[in-house]
Amino acid sequence: MALLIVPCDQADAALRNDGQELPVANETEANAPPLAPVLAPLAPPLNTNYRISGTKALRPSRISDDGLHTYIEWSEDQALPAVFAVSAVGGEEMVDGYMREGIFTIDRVNRELVFRIDKKWAKAERLNGNPDGGK
Repeated sequence: MALLIVPCDQADAALRNDGQELPVANETEANAPPLAPVLAPLAPPLNTNYRISGTKALRPSRISDDGLHTYIEWSEDQALPAVFAVSAVGGEEMVDGYMREGIFTIDRVNRELVFRIDKKWAKAERLNGNPDGGK
């Protein structure tokens, strides 16, 4: 079945492929104002206010969050470290994340993250607010 799309001003002359006329919008519908385009909501601004310390070779080149996810980038020549979230009492727990287009994404925002390879470490501390209630 073929689909025929014609401008509204030509609709009364449009025919289906079997030769029968296509239905025409009534006058009220034909004179209705065009629908407004639907705009996607703007992405929230990224928070880049982090303090990075520790072994320079493990420090990410960029870290940010949008209030829901944390985005971490390392340069292409860096080895990727294990990433741990630090709790309010100082315990470390490995975080689940995934790589997408060279960005390691964590599906939450933590107050503090630690990056480790062997005995070397680096740390990222979020400076504005405590997003996880100290967890």
